[in-house]
Amino acid sequence: RRLRAWAEHRSVYSFSSQRQHHRKKPARKREHLYCSDSCSGMMHMSNEAFTVDHLSKNLFMSYSQLHRKLSAVIGLSPNQYIRHIRLQKAKELLRSTDDTILNISMACGFSDASYFGKVFKQEYGITPQEWRG
Repeated sequence: RRLRAWAEHRSVYSFSSQRQHHRKKPARKREHLYCSDSCSGMMHMSNEAFTVDHLSKNLFMSYSQLHRKLSAVIGLSPNQYIRHIRLQKAKELLRSTDDTILNISMACGFSDASYFGKVFKQEYGITPQEWRG
């Protein structure tokens, strides 16, 4: 009888401690990964293949969760946010380098220079050539 009570107590104790341990450990790991993966994710935004799916996976969020949070905090959708970051980088490169606009657009994750020019003008009200000049 005592052995059975001990075994039941042990299984309940170990199950509850595993469950609590399981809850706490991923949360700490996630907090750590939010910083490291989100920072590395920002570096990969210049890759044209970097999508909202990649961003949401790096941040351990679903697309809808990411959309809600970004919209609430900065007022942009995830696609707009990625485009905004890319355009900021392009803006810096246009001022600081003499590289061609085509190369700068490619380095910032835009595969088409005419699309880059169109989006740049929509965002800033002037063309990349005017910004550079």
